[in-house]
Amino acid sequence: MGVVIQREKQLLLVGSWGWISGQSLHIAPKSNGMAEAFVKTFKRDYAWFGDLKDAQTVMGQLGKWVEDYNERAPHKALKRLSPREFIKGQKLVS
Repeated sequence: MGVVIQREKQLLLVGSWGWISGQSLHIAPKSNGMAEAFVKTFKRDYAWFGDLKDAQTVMGQLGKWVEDYNERAPHKALKRLSPREFIKGQKLVS
């Protein structure tokens, strides 16, 4: 498949999760490091323990994994808060 078709599929998938897709500059090493850290964490905390028997099964689990990552999993960079807890705290301060 072409790059354009893959990108359209990616946008549909990301949109179904309620995410907003964005692109960073290819020359932004910080964003690449953040993406690599996310993938490493996601593999370690979710994929390693998930049911990986086939793609359909994995796709069925992704929503739960993403929800846990955002709602419950503590993040070192956010002072051991989940992203949702951190965002709620920022709104209270503002």
